[in-house]
Amino acid sequence: MEANDSNPVFDENLEQPPLVLQNKEGVKIEITFFAKEDEVAVKMLMDEQIWILDSKGLNDKGNPIFSNQNYMWELFPDMKSGQLTDESGNSSVFFQVID
Repeated sequence: MEANDSNPVFDENLEQPPLVLQNKEGVKIEITFFAKEDEVAVKMLMDEQIWILDSKGLNDKGNPIFSNQNYMWELFPDMKSGQLTDESGNSSVFFQVID
């Protein structure tokens, strides 16, 4: 897997268990919250690539936002779903996969 971040510094000991999520098209992603310095960040696994998304605060709905130059992740209040938006503005809602 290839890291897509200029500074992918994180401590695996301070990670939460990953969430496996899927959108209605069947695309799966894995979201892991972790401590990055004094903030919470997101490690997103998608298409066998790891993307690090930094905390950007809250949006106008009060939902936490994480982003980098390629993606933005909006965490929904249930803490198990969210919306992923790419750099072109294409968005998709993802829900937790229950096995």
